[in-house]
Amino acid sequence: MEQTGEISFIPNEDVRPLQPKDIHLQPTPTYIPIPIIIDGEIQTSNLSYLVKDHDWLITQLTSYNLDIKELDKVVLAT
Repeated sequence: MEQTGEISFIPNEDVRPLQPKDIHLQPTPTYIPIPIIIDGEIQTSNLSYLVKDHDWLITQLTSYNLDIKELDKVVLAT
């Protein structure tokens, strides 16, 4: 029994939840999203960290039918 009054237990191996490695899967790592536009301002340091450039950003904006002049419409882009 825990100090909080709760009981902890460890299930037997044959009834524990399935894990990706149990079926030989290699899940892709989960990363924290890095903001590249915040309140219409390009975060150039984050673009550099992601090894992306201004041209890449323009291409991404174009794919969402946005122009670089419309950054004020973007609150957050990750």
